[in-house]
Amino acid sequence: RAHGYAEQSRYDYKAYDFAKGIPEPRLPAGFELLALDSVPETDYKRVNDSIWQGFNHQGEGDLESFLSVAHVPDFRKDLTYTVRAANGDYCCYGSIWLNKANHYAYLEPLCTHPAYRKRGLTRALLYTAMRRVQPLGMTLMTGGRDPFYTVIGYESKFTSYVYEKTWEQEETYEYRIA
Repeated sequence: RAHGYAEQSRYDYKAYDFAKGIPEPRLPAGFELLALDSVPETDYKRVNDSIWQGFNHQGEGDLESFLSVAHVPDFRKDLTYTVRAANGDYCCYGSIWLNKANHYAYLEPLCTHPAYRKRGLTRALLYTAMRRVQPLGMTLMTGGRDPFYTVIGYESKFTSYVYEKTWEQEETYEYRIA
C-alpha cells in the first residue's frame, strides 16, 4: 500500500486438515467410484459431458479440452475420479493435483451432474481421494467456496490477496525513418 498498490480482491481458501481424521467413504448402493485410469477411453466423451452438465451447462462439453488436460504437467489419471451409476451414467467427477512442496492436495474441478446431486457421491469421492493422497505426504486438501465444503469439515486456512497499481502513463514518442 505504501507503494501505491490497492487491494482489489481477496479469496479465502478452504481446506480439509487430514490431522482431524478422514471419514470412511460411503457410496450409495448402485454406484461405483473409478479412477480415470480405469475408465475406458471410449467413455471419455460421456465423462466429459457429465462434467459439462455438472457445472450446469446444457448439451455437450468440449472433448478436446478434456483430453488436453491429460497432457498438463502433474496430471494424474490415478488421482482423477468419477462415479458411475448402475445404469452406466457418469455422474460425479473430481481431479486432484499435488503440491508436494507444501504438502497439500488441490481439488480442481469437482462437480456432480444435477440428476445425481444430494446422494453423497461427492462426499464419497472426496473422502476416497483424501485417503489416497495422505500416504503420499499430503496434509490438507483445498476446496471451493460452496457451503458444501464447510458442511463436510473444510475450514478457512489461507487468504489470497490481489493488489493492483495504476501507473502514470509515460510520454510516448513516434519515430519515423525516412
